[in-house]
Amino acid sequence: MIIMNDVISPIHFLDYDKISDTLLYFSRTISLRFNVRLASKNRDGRRKPYHVEYRYPTEQYSNVGEVISLKRDFRFYFSIEDADDLKNGVMITPQDVTILKLRIENSILPWFIDGKRNIFGENPDNGKLIITGQWEPQYMIFKDYKYLEFMPIVLEDENGKTDRGIRMCMNSTGNFTDMSLYTFMEFYYYIANTDMYSVAANMLVYVKMQPYGTNLVNVPR
Repeated sequence: MIIMNDVISPIHFLDYDKISDTLLYFSRTISLRFNVRLASKNRDGRRKPYHVEYRYPTEQYSNVGEVISLKRDFRFYFSIEDADDLKNGVMITPQDVTILKLRIENSILPWFIDGKRNIFGENPDNGKLIITGQWEPQYMIFKDYKYLEFMPIVLEDENGKTDRGIRMCMNSTGNFTDMSLYTFMEFYYYIANTDMYSVAANMLVYVKMQPYGTNLVNVPR
């Protein structure tokens, strides 16, 4: 139920504005999510739910004089979100996915898995992993002028063990998160293999399933 001005009203599935699945945590505060927007604004700025039904007369059938059509209008996208700074997020739309996938496959993964272009080697003095080859930062710029920047790094744990990693900067070089190659490969898997429309359609089925308002948390203004 939604409580407004001390009046209790039932929640309808059209009240939901967005549904999100958290797919991956890059760090404690930065995550990858898949989102489906369930409403949009019309020309007057009024909210238009994704699910609209139209009743109209028809002469197509001999046994009925009117029918109903159902139309859905929804948008879906990945997002990389920073819990410490919600304005710092990056939206990855279906138009962006193919370019990002190709950038990863052609320019980033060769740092790690291409025999000729692999940039990692061992320090001859201590056997630890170091970067020995040439590389250039790889950028992905989005239509809202936000961007992601990727660069190779060497990770070292508290025991001095080294491993291959990637630094991902969000919208500035000073705002970054470091991840292992394994975490980055999980990110790549979602970008390269997700059928975005099918996932979004499946999430819409979940939205319509009752009960509504489960574990509801009221966010203050």
